[in-house]
Amino acid sequence: MSGGGLNVLLITADQHRGDFLGCAGHQVVRTPHLDALGATGAYFSHAYSPVPQCVPARYSWLTGQVPIRFGVRSNVGGGRLPSGAVPLSLAFARAGYATAAIGKMHFTPWHDPHGFDTFIVSEEGRRWNDPHGPDQYQRYLQSVGWGGYERAHGIGNNDVRTSPAPVPLEHYHTTWCARTMESWLRTHVQRWGPDGRPFFAWCSFTKPHSPYDPPEPYDRLYDPRTFPPPLGDARDLEGLSPSYQESRNRHLFSALGPEQIQRARAFYAGNVTLIDEMVGALRHTLAELGIADRTVVCYTADHGDLLGDHGLFFKGNYFRGSWHVPFLLYAPGKLESLGRLERFVTTQDLYPTLLALAGVPLPDGCLDGGDVTADLRGGPDIVFGSNHRAPHQIHAARTRRWSYVVHPRGVYEELYDLAADPDERHNLLAEPAAAPSEARQALETLRAGLEAWLGHLGDHESLDEAGHLRLDPQARGWTPSPEPPTAMGLRPY
Repeated sequence: MSGGGLNVLLITADQHRGDFLGCAGHQVVRTPHLDALGATGAYFSHAYSPVPQCVPARYSWLTGQVPIRFGVRSNVGGGRLPSGAVPLSLAFARAGYATAAIGKMHFTPWHDPHGFDTFIVSEEGRRWNDPHGPDQYQRYLQSVGWGGYERAHGIGNNDVRTSPAPVPLEHYHTTWCARTMESWLRTHVQRWGPDGRPFFAWCSFTKPHSPYDPPEPYDRLYDPRTFPPPLGDARDLEGLSPSYQESRNRHLFSALGPEQIQRARAFYAGNVTLIDEMVGALRHTLAELGIADRTVVCYTADHGDLLGDHGLFFKGNYFRGSWHVPFLLYAPGKLESLGRLERFVTTQDLYPTLLALAGVPLPDGCLDGGDVTADLRGGPDIVFGSNHRAPHQIHAARTRRWSYVVHPRGVYEELYDLAADPDERHNLLAEPAAAPSEARQALETLRAGLEAWLGHLGDHESLDEAGHLRLDPQARGWTPSPEPPTAMGLRPY
């Protein structure tokens, strides 16, 4: 195939919460290039990851399905594509596109390219002694004298660890990933010409995921002493499900003082701004190669990071910081100069949206997402979420006005009036009998909608034979696991 459809450049970040953007109204974090992407195209301010963990979100991107439909509910156990599913890469390849994936993929098995022609992967040091490893980024580090910088995943990657990266900026993963993608783009255009064979290219950054370790000078970009503090603190969790306290115990969040929390937030922001600059560099490369006017550019993330909100870090629950993500989209001649849009978007919408913008037919088969550009001002007015396996499941439903969360183990329910309580700090169901009638009506509506959504997905693990949530009131007051005896991940090495 030569000429024809638009190119597609998908840029993703790992754990980039949706409000750490200038265009989202953040008063400190600087993201001029992402802001420009949203201004020249569209910025969807209500974008959510219904299963807010790395692996499920990525399989949702690949399939256009909610991953619990095919048994992927968390990072535990990895994930595999459902039988008969056509991964996004193969849908583009069948239409004659060249395809490339560079950066963090998090597939199972990790070295399976899932149909990509070019597959240059970084798995954050997990594969240093793997029979198929080391991965390509580790090999690169070895070639430039930084072998050993990345290590096994246990300490640091999933802890609140704040140390500037020892590796120089030019060799840091974010710059390596962008530079490798730029090289691929140049090679592709050199071979096919600016109007030749179209491409689908995925540039996947591992950051701003913890550890919070920006390289110099991004470790000094924001002052922890003046950086905006988290929303609330651990007192917000009183009376809620013990699962929140279990998360605090598992990661020893109680050991974190306010200075460490502020440092984590500032370092995280430094990595966001570094990613923003790489997005600018990639768009500059598109322009330099003469293909900007025929390339769709999309930026999003798999989930957010609470960064101390409510005394919590990371993801996996349904406070806004965990499942709200950036979603910025530009398509020449199709999606231009729209700016901020209020339409709800979910991770499973990415698949049909990118194919539609490129003019590639949707494959036959199950899709849970839809083309968001088909109804830019309308679309759904509610989003649902569910993750983890029983007994640790959490389900959620969210509209512009209300946020409902239910933990079946012990039947702990939360309802927040986002108009009066946008920071989600006051649970209206702490005393259900005292909840306003409007809140009780919203509760019934959201719970029914959630059950219908889970039923549509065929989620028999979450629903009983009558189609209602499986709840375990006998577990009320269950005791979370205690704090670990040591917390290696909090140490600066």
